[in-house]
Amino acid sequence: MLHDRSRRRKLSRMSTRPTAPMPRSRPYWLLIAAASFVPALLNPFTSYMIAGLGDEGGSGSWLAAAMKEFGQPNKEEIAEYEQFIDKVLWGGLQYREGPNKYGVRKSLFYYSPPDVPGFQYDSSLNWTTWSSWKKSEAESIGRGYNYPHVVAAYWSMYRVARNHSGLVTNHPWDWYLEQAYQTTKFTFQPRAEWPPSRRLRRVGIDGRRHLSRLAD
Repeated sequence: MLHDRSRRRKLSRMSTRPTAPMPRSRPYWLLIAAASFVPALLNPFTSYMIAGLGDEGGSGSWLAAAMKEFGQPNKEEIAEYEQFIDKVLWGGLQYREGPNKYGVRKSLFYYSPPDVPGFQYDSSLNWTTWSSWKKSEAESIGRGYNYPHVVAAYWSMYRVARNHSGLVTNHPWDWYLEQAYQTTKFTFQPRAEWPPSRRLRRVGIDGRRHLSRLAD
C-alpha cells in the first residue's frame, strides 16, 4: 500500500512538457531525478512550490519517495533516488558551499526571464500572483518548515545504507548521517541577517520526530 500510494502521487505530477528552468530527467517513479539534466517534465504551473520542489506543494513527492525506500527498499528506485540527492537536492535545493552551506532554499523554480533567456515561460499563465516568486525569494533559506524534509531524505538513505548491504552505492551510510546532522544544525543556528519573521524556523517545524531520531 505504501508503495502504491507513493507511486501514484509521483505519477500524478508527470508530463512530457518542459516548463521550468531547472534540471530534470524522466524516471517513471520520481519526478525530480536529474541525472541527465534534461528540461522539466511538469505541467505548466506558476506555483513556485510544485514546480520548484519546495515548501508544502513541492516537497511531498520526493519526501514520500524517501519514506517509501526506508520502509520498502528497491534497488532500482534507490539508484534513481541517489541521483536525485546528488544532483538536485545537494547543490540544488540545498546549498553545498559558501556561507549558506546546508541552507535549504524555498524553491528551485522562479519567474525571472532575464536569468533564463533560453526558457520560454507560458505566456497564457499569470506570472504576477504571489505564487510566482522572483529569484531572490526562491533562493531564500529562511523558512524552517523546509529543513525537516531534507533531513528526512538523508535519514532515510542513511537507514537503508546501514541496514541493507549493497543497495546504496553513491555514498557510505555515515555520509548521509552527517548530511542530516549538518542540515539540522544549520536549521537552528542564529543568523543575524534573518529578520524576526524568518526566525519562526525555531517553532512549528513539522517532522521534529525525525530530528530527534538522529540521536538513535
